[in-house]
Amino acid sequence: FCSAACGFGHRISPPLFCSRGQWSNSACVPDYAPDGRACISPPTVPQAADVAKCVGTASGQACNASCIKGHALNKPLVCIDGRWTPSECEPLPCNQLPVVPFSRGLHACRGQDHGSICPLLCSPGYSPAGLPDLLPGQVGNSELYRQELAKRSLKCIAGDWQNPGCAEASCDSEPPTIMHQTNGTACAGTLSRKVCKLECQVGFYATGYPECVKGVWTSMELARCEEAPCTETPKIAHAKDTSSCTNRESGDICPVECQPGFFLSNELRCYRGVWLPVSCDGICSTPTEAVGGAASLTHCDGTPVGKSCNIICQPGLRATGPLHCLERGRWGEAWCYDPAEDLHEELVAQLPVEGLRGFKEYAEATGAEDGLEVASRSFESWFASSNGFAKDHLSVSILQDPQFGKEGLRLQIRLMCNSNDATKVSGSNTDCADNHRKIQHYFHDDRDSKLGDEFCHFYCVHSTESLCRPECEYRLRHLHFLPHELSVELQEHPTQGDKMNSDGPTFV
Repeated sequence: FCSAACGFGHRISPPLFCSRGQWSNSACVPDYAPDGRACISPPTVPQAADVAKCVGTASGQACNASCIKGHALNKPLVCIDGRWTPSECEPLPCNQLPVVPFSRGLHACRGQDHGSICPLLCSPGYSPAGLPDLLPGQVGNSELYRQELAKRSLKCIAGDWQNPGCAEASCDSEPPTIMHQTNGTACAGTLSRKVCKLECQVGFYATGYPECVKGVWTSMELARCEEAPCTETPKIAHAKDTSSCTNRESGDICPVECQPGFFLSNELRCYRGVWLPVSCDGICSTPTEAVGGAASLTHCDGTPVGKSCNIICQPGLRATGPLHCLERGRWGEAWCYDPAEDLHEELVAQLPVEGLRGFKEYAEATGAEDGLEVASRSFESWFASSNGFAKDHLSVSILQDPQFGKEGLRLQIRLMCNSNDATKVSGSNTDCADNHRKIQHYFHDDRDSKLGDEFCHFYCVHSTESLCRPECEYRLRHLHFLPHELSVELQEHPTQGDKMNSDGPTFV
């Protein structure tokens, strides 16, 4: 209000006051002018606290009403001829500096208007409400950014600062790499003083969990995924009590004893929470029934079911095949026979071979007396296995012969067979015509490299040389058979006294 004076005989009406930079609409009136009506009703002012006391205020007089906390009248409340001048209780600005424990740098927040926000900055290890930092995807979305920023800011409400407080910061990133963990990314955003429960790969279990403390991952020395133990008792048919195998560490071997007449197929080992499969398999004892022509069968005692035992025949006889140990410990059928009586013919095949000189030198340099003899035996094993021929029906020789190829080497194959009666001996087809076609088909131009690989496989199985396989393949890089010069003849089987690896007949 301003106590302005008028000329003689006049007075200010209504009182002169300033509100928001503007003076009230007052004037100097004669002293005898009526003062106007008093205000007999309280003013209507939202957020006002005690307007009842304003009843009866004379015209031209102001009522010193107050507002609720955090608000103040924006204009004086004046009675003018029975009416109240307009006035409102408006929220106050936040003129004081906000006080937030563990905060920093809030000086810019002083003097903010009602409804304004001020970003809350916290000390290291703390964050607004313990929330993680804003992510790039949240910053790129304006509406989402405003929502997330408001959660992390102070807000001025009627002269007071509302704030989320600075709480211990969460861990925004995932913990350092933990071997065999599967859910590392899910740990990002873990609150302080909370742990992230590890999920491990199948066969592993968590021994501890990483803990977030003020935005930093701790207890990492305890957070590991280790190989799971075998907690269950293994169940093995025909085994004795295995309860002692319960709760074994991964890698442990548990001793198992099978019932009489059975044997353990392998060691019982725990591997990452699972018992590796083993079984108590049945066995066959020494055959009680005589096998015709067999010299001895004692070595067959204890043969596992599903396995076989080679028959040792008397001199001059050959086995039809091994004895197979069948279910319930029964033996299959096999016997010894005289090949001179059962197989009356033989196929004699020969063809030039080149590229064996280097292998011959390598074999002799590593201890062999005759490199070609070594090559012959290796080729024999490979050729029998590749074609399904019984080894005791087959003889292979690699001989020096100047008439065969530029290296003067020929490969000779002798295979016993029958022309009139295609029988099965040792699981091998003995029909001469079938085996003739098989030999002719086997040698063709595009098989040289594969033949060399297979040859080296059979040769190096029994070699003690550490680099046998690569050295052998290198020596046989030029191995080449000449299939267009292959010749195959059918002959009468030589007498039992003849040698199977003789030079054989003269070929044209």
